[in-house]
Amino acid sequence: MFNQQPYGGQSYGAPTQPTPQATPAVNLPGLDDLLSGSGKSFFNADSQPGASITGTVKSVEVTAYRDFQTQQPAYWKDGKPMTQIHIVLDTNLQEGSDDDGSRSLWIKGWGVQLRALTHACQVAGVKTPVAGDTMTATFTGLGERGQAPQAPKLYEYVIQHETAAAQVINAQPQQTPQAPQQAQPVAQQQYQPAAPTPVQTAPQLDVNQVRQLESMGKSPAEIAGFLGVPVEAIQQVMQEQPPF
Repeated sequence: MFNQQPYGGQSYGAPTQPTPQATPAVNLPGLDDLLSGSGKSFFNADSQPGASITGTVKSVEVTAYRDFQTQQPAYWKDGKPMTQIHIVLDTNLQEGSDDDGSRSLWIKGWGVQLRALTHACQVAGVKTPVAGDTMTATFTGLGERGQAPQAPKLYEYVIQHETAAAQVINAQPQQTPQAPQQAQPVAQQQYQPAAPTPVQTAPQLDVNQVRQLESMGKSPAEIAGFLGVPVEAIQQVMQEQPPF
């Protein structure tokens, strides 16, 4: 059966030609990415549970998720493109003279991986990770397969927002240099009391970050090293604050 066309269109009774579908847009790397290097992926098929990486966020972008076999952009059944989150970390890792330490994290834009990143953002009090944040990613194992062809890989993320890190640094007392005093004649020297010792101010801590690291099994010493604060401060937070 043929579709009828309105007057002025195709010849009456001619079959309708299918409308060609537009070629989906593919995100290409920018010039900055090509010059600075996007970093190779830290996690791979050989990664074992417990593998972890910490670094400073260099860039965050949403890209098309590609089919593992064809390397072509993948789509859901309703035609919507599948996406993934690409985060580049600046680390101190180096595997050769041309390695600048950049490492990529690829997070699926759906399911357990997206929920893990969303939870980390909520704990850190941010909507998304941004350049300058400190981020830790840990591979914890495999989830339940269900009806999926493969069991999903599970990750835990910890985000330390740049402003939180700045608060810790700014909480440290700053020593103001004093100008050297000129020597006075013996007859004019007078007794001067010693200057009081500056009071050490306890650094401001993000209790939620401490609790998240504690839930991951990190010891007070490890948490203190990650946040750059005395271990006594971490122990005090653990004793005073109930678990979340």
